Amino acid sequence: MKVKLKFYSGLEKYIRNYQNKEIIVTLNKNDSLKNIITRFLPSEMLNYIYLLVDNQIVNQDYQVLDGDEIKIFLLLIGG
Repeated sequence: MKVKLKFYSGLEKYIRNYQNKEIIVTLNKNDSLKNIITRFLPSEMLNYIYLLVDNQIVNQDYQVLDGDEIKIFLLLIGG
C-alpha cells in the first residue's frame, strides 16, 4: 500500500532531501496516520498540525487507504 505525503507551513525543514515536494511511502495495512507522521516529524509537533486526506480534514487516528494523498500543515497562531 502506498500513500503520498506533502508537508506545508515550514514543516518541510524537518524532512531530509524534501525536494520533490512530496514523499511516496509504502505502508503496512494497519498503519494509522499518526504512525506515519511520527516517522517524519518530532512527536511534540503532533499537537500543532492539521491533516487533509484527499482534501478532507481528518484526525490522526484516520486509517489510511492505498493511494491517499496526505497534506500536513502546521497550525499558525497569531494576532
